[in-house]
Amino acid sequence: MFAGGSEEGSRNVFFDDLWRMAATGEGNPWTRVAPGEPWPEARRGHWMAPVAGGFVVVGGRERGHNCFRDAWVYAAASNTWTRSAHMPPEAEYPCRWGHTATRIPQLAGASPFPDGREVESVVVFGGRFLPPKGDKACAKSKSGFDCEFVYLNDLWFYDPARDEWAQGRVRGKLSPAKRDHHATAYVDGHLYVHGGKLTDQATSALKDLWRYDLVGRTWSEMHPAVAPSSRYLHNMAAWPGGHAIVLFGGEHIKSRKSGKKKYARVNDVWAFSAQTRNWTNLIADADEPEIQAATGLPACLANDSVQLAIALGVAFLVTGAALRARFRHDDAYDGPPGVQASPYVGVA
Repeated sequence: MFAGGSEEGSRNVFFDDLWRMAATGEGNPWTRVAPGEPWPEARRGHWMAPVAGGFVVVGGRERGHNCFRDAWVYAAASNTWTRSAHMPPEAEYPCRWGHTATRIPQLAGASPFPDGREVESVVVFGGRFLPPKGDKACAKSKSGFDCEFVYLNDLWFYDPARDEWAQGRVRGKLSPAKRDHHATAYVDGHLYVHGGKLTDQATSALKDLWRYDLVGRTWSEMHPAVAPSSRYLHNMAAWPGGHAIVLFGGEHIKSRKSGKKKYARVNDVWAFSAQTRNWTNLIADADEPEIQAATGLPACLANDSVQLAIALGVAFLVTGAALRARFRHDDAYDGPPGVQASPYVGVA
């Protein structure tokens, strides 16, 4: 788990710490990884994607809505970071936060790179940024120039082994609306995108589900009869070894007055079968009168408590890192909430 943000009164707090959690063992499973040089700046609204030997961190923002136009590759064996030295041109790939970065395995016929090589990559989708005052994206108002967030729906592929980027091609005119704080997952040759939001005002979030065919390079919208409610800041994870997705949590803005927001949050769990194209509610929101039974569970998910625990664990952990927790911050300690400071550890 790398970086993130919280609030201390009216002040935003940003982290740049890196933690790992042991899959087994007694006591506190969390240990902090020893920092080194170079090291990514503190941020939130970024995204992490696992790749061979480590993971990739893409984008995010710091104070003042200043966002990063970067990508960092972390090598676990050597505990080292390498910053991408070949980012796409800024006019084509602006800085962003609230996007997603999803690992795409080596897939025949799906290469977005000019030489056609088929390799493991990371696909970045969507997000938003705030243009500088005076930019053409800003609108004139009585108080001067007020800038509106610019939302994105572009696709970019990154090969961390070669430090090379390629823009994803789209055939046809169909594509998802621009958005941020959505959720994505890879299953069976497709990138799935769910929800997110189009504005920072008090309005309904999105609840649509889109699928990008990595080989055919086309978008299509799924229309299941039953679906999760509208939301953003949720997360999805591919079901280990199965043809399905697990979705957990999220929120939407309930109201906004004098610049302050009130949120409605959910902690339900859903599964989407890529084969039947149907959603199944596994666990209802805690505010519901009773937990709903999982009926019509896809065959690839049924009777496998071990895979259920793994998939939900992944979704819970990643979502927990993404949601902005409200907790007190000790200036002498910049670790995750509820975790006592521990000695720095290297990575074996």
